[in-house]
Amino acid sequence: MPELCLRIRNDNRGPGWGLPVLLLAGLMLLQGCNLSLTPDEYEQKGDRLIAAGNISQAVSAYTKVLNEEPDNLQVQLKIAEIQESRGFIDEAINRYQVILDTDQTLSQTRLALVRLLVEKGMWRNARVNLDILIVEMPREAIIYKLLAEAAEHADDWDEALSYWQMAAIMNPDDPAIRHAMGKIYVDRGQFQRGATELRRALTIDPGYTNAHFELGLALIELDRIDEAERSYRLYIDTHPREERAYYLLGNALFSKNYTRRAIEQYERAISINSGYAEAHFNLGFAYMKRNQTTNARRAFQQAIIWADGEEIKESARRMLEELSRDR
Repeated sequence: MPELCLRIRNDNRGPGWGLPVLLLAGLMLLQGCNLSLTPDEYEQKGDRLIAAGNISQAVSAYTKVLNEEPDNLQVQLKIAEIQESRGFIDEAINRYQVILDTDQTLSQTRLALVRLLVEKGMWRNARVNLDILIVEMPREAIIYKLLAEAAEHADDWDEALSYWQMAAIMNPDDPAIRHAMGKIYVDRGQFQRGATELRRALTIDPGYTNAHFELGLALIELDRIDEAERSYRLYIDTHPREERAYYLLGNALFSKNYTRRAIEQYERAISINSGYAEAHFNLGFAYMKRNQTTNARRAFQQAIIWADGEEIKESARRMLEELSRDR
């Protein structure tokens, strides 16, 4: 407050002096001594509150800025980032959109919006914004990664692979990109190419154990069973509740005629997911190979109970008929 505002004299000039002084002081307060902060001061206050961890008070300070300056995009962005960090995703999306409606050239703001749209599964809106970003940020690997994910969501695997390949050019040392490419190759039956990309992911980051899952699949198809077993065991070390990994490890062991060890893995898969029809079926087949007909019959019956499709049910029924003939 200006010093002048504090200098209201208190002397003995008679009873008529006090009222004009008070009126003059009130006028001065109204005209020149407004106690409220300016928008810049409120923004600075909000920044200090953020630094001190007082998020709610910071939002209140920023809101006062917007009351005076609704088009202050810098403050709008600060509030959007707070909303995002606190999990108010819908509110953050709306605010990012308001910012972009005012200034469509803010690429980083659009990228933040796209990340939230992807998180919410709003793929169509995300794709519209990504088509803008690829023109504005053609050298950013993250744009191609997000475009690849959008293409995968649309089941356009050719387009997805092409975007993953572009992302790999922009950032060749990202294990997630190599993993994504490897998965597509394996799904397409290109097992050698898939194994190559998955090994690259693990070379970049040996701790990126997710790649071992698809690598195990590829190695089984390439008849490199020992390597497949190692991959699945490494995957299971970090994903002990992933029933499909035990199932596939069981398949790898069964293909090497390690039926007892295969049975252990099928049973582990079933202990995690009792309705795993494929594991029940293969367990029955493994028991059947070891001439444990009672256990085999029980496993095939469970496969029939839990199977969704007729293929497994029909195969299990044929196995039960074969067991009955062999009595």
